[in-house]
Amino acid sequence: MINICFWNINKKKNKKILENLILENNIDILILIEDINNYSKIGNLKKAEFINPEKDIKFYHNNKLYLSCSNDQEKYKGYKVNYKNNTFYLFGVHLPSKLHSSERTRNLVISALKTDLKDKEKYIICGDFNSNPFDETLISADSFSALPCTSKRKRTICGIKCENLYNPMWKFFDDFEKIPGTYYYDSSDAINYYWNTFDQVLLSYNIIKLFNNESLKIIKKVCDRSLIKNNKIDKTISDHLPVLFSIKEDI
Repeated sequence: MINICFWNINKKKNKKILENLILENNIDILILIEDINNYSKIGNLKKAEFINPEKDIKFYHNNKLYLSCSNDQEKYKGYKVNYKNNTFYLFGVHLPSKLHSSERTRNLVISALKTDLKDKEKYIICGDFNSNPFDETLISADSFSALPCTSKRKRTICGIKCENLYNPMWKFFDDFEKIPGTYYYDSSDAINYYWNTFDQVLLSYNIIKLFNNESLKIIKKVCDRSLIKNNKIDKTISDHLPVLFSIKEDI
């Protein structure tokens, strides 16, 4: 298995927690979002090669994997991952927040990402989408077209064929542990979900068989340190929770 974890660390310096996270979960690839730290290494993971050091999305990996930078944009970064006889592309994203940008801006980023994905068959997109799985940003056919099922590879709308992605994060909507999401936000608006699943994993059809669905989890505790405080996320650590999943080395 290749264990992959991503976390929006909210510009915090928590290297010890990150090292414990890596060790406890045997992480092979760590993607950090809003990472302003200049770590060359975290635990046994080294920083992947990069094009622009100023970007806030950074990849770290162990020595058994080879990562080569494929795409490097302000709001997403992609790497080609080589292991044994298999290859896939792994993208880390950080879509603009709805609070600070228009839907047109978000769609512009998504359109650029989809263009970069056109020639790729096996890929994973993960990170902070600043949207819930049921929002148009994830569901709409002219966006990610990310569905909660694997049975529908394509759909045709007005004669236009659209490739669907699989979004396994829907399974957390039946979380009875009262932590049904990765980001907590309390507002005075009439519509307020409190818990939001902004951090997600999207998979192309050709990599679904390599995805270990049972491995997908939202991490709420690192060693003896809880990431939850008073039924909310402990913002002294981060305002998001990390997400962990595994990819099989062979089908």
